[in-house]
Amino acid sequence: LAKKYRLKKLEIDNLLRKGQRFFSTLFNITYLPGAASGVAVVISKKISTSSVQRHRLKRQIMSVIEKNPLPKGHLAVILQKKVTTVSKEEIDSEYRKILEKL
Repeated sequence: LAKKYRLKKLEIDNLLRKGQRFFSTLFNITYLPGAASGVAVVISKKISTSSVQRHRLKRQIMSVIEKNPLPKGHLAVILQKKVTTVSKEEIDSEYRKILEKL
């Protein structure tokens, strides 16, 4: 994902405070409508203590986000524990379902 689409710390804090939340079994998405698009992926150490696995998951999520059109506004994807056991195709289909709700 291009650097211009990454959110800064203050933008993430504002998004998590004021954004609208959408839930699924694999991740929670917080969305705040706006003019510019921006994305943040949040992976807790509770998901995996291995940084290698956390970064692999983040790369998978980023590739799913890149394949689908970005909505106008800020988006935070917060991963759940179950995401470690599913395939990339399942992640993609779940992400698309949530995008339809936006």
